Amino acid sequence: MTTPLFDTDELLDAASRETGLDDFGPPHFLEGMGVLIESLTNDAQLKDEVVPRARALFMGRLTMRLRIQDHLNDHPEVYDERVVAPICILGSPRSGSSIMHELWSLDPATRNPLAWEVRSPLPPPETATYLTDPRIAALQEQMGGAPDAAAEGTPAVPHRSGAMLPSEDVEITMLDFASVIPMVTFYVPTYTKWLFSEVDYAPTYDYLTTFLQLLQSRCPGSPWVLKSLYSMHYMDAFLAAYPDVRVIWMHRDPVTATASGVNLVQMAAGGSSDRVDRVDLARDVANWNVVRHDLSVDVQERGMLAPEQLFNVRYPEFVADHVGTVKRIYEHFDMELRPDVEQTMRDYVGAHPADELGGRHEYSLEQSGLDPGEYRERFRRYQEYFGIANDG
Repeated sequence: MTTPLFDTDELLDAASRETGLDDFGPPHFLEGMGVLIESLTNDAQLKDEVVPRARALFMGRLTMRLRIQDHLNDHPEVYDERVVAPICILGSPRSGSSIMHELWSLDPATRNPLAWEVRSPLPPPETATYLTDPRIAALQEQMGGAPDAAAEGTPAVPHRSGAMLPSEDVEITMLDFASVIPMVTFYVPTYTKWLFSEVDYAPTYDYLTTFLQLLQSRCPGSPWVLKSLYSMHYMDAFLAAYPDVRVIWMHRDPVTATASGVNLVQMAAGGSSDRVDRVDLARDVANWNVVRHDLSVDVQERGMLAPEQLFNVRYPEFVADHVGTVKRIYEHFDMELRPDVEQTMRDYVGAHPADELGGRHEYSLEQSGLDPGEYRERFRRYQEYFGIANDG
């Protein structure tokens, strides 16, 4: 029997010793933590020098859980906060979702989980210092100083980061060890299968809500705008948690989007092992992308979202007119896009080259070792249902 790469009890004890705390909050995180340890042990074939980085992934989240729960125990009024009618961006990864989220974050009338507050949520951000909190400069320096610099130690990938840019919800759900972060960091197919087809995600949405309540407890704002791409895997739990949600569903030629996503994972996770086959890694990502696109059809075929809750965005239309698309979404959700905010959005788009906004990354499944024709056929149902043309 293979000795586990990490011991759950040892990690919990180490986190408690580091913080002097022992209440980790709701125990659902232990399931995902255990599956991740199993997958890192049996699947990942990590380089020796990568093992400390994997341990740090656990320790960082466990110590944050302890500190968050300690704050909640001292401030139970946080649970009285309400998360009302959030706007969630779902859909295909590599489909323009990041720039969509960034544009919404430019509107002070919306609340977005920014990188600095997601990574350092305690003490909770304050309204008066939200744009000047010293944690902003500290994180920006860690990221290299420039607003669009890549975080230290991360792969050089075409994806901007910055202390004042909005974070995807996977950064928060990683605290529950129910996130795609491990699958884009290591080769963990056992964990990925659990994440996308076996986990009960209702407790994870509960923890996500608690985290949002914490962030807004001293810096209120509404609605929250979340990049929550993978929620089609958990739609019943998602709608139970947020019945008044409004969804922006991003669509792109799935072969192109999959090629881009596979390339990202091959660069990021491929470096963690000298023994994992890069084609196996690519196939795992691509196959789950097929499932994800089929689920996108299932959700909308079943009418799980009312028409007034849903706005579908096709990638070519978005790239052709970023702000015009956002303006139509505001109108659909009966929201006001103030002229000054609209101009700020247009200035933001104008300040970034088209390739930064997702328009010029050239990848192919063939380069990743997969057969594009096979996946084109497997995506046929999705493309026909949503009317998504092939790129090129």
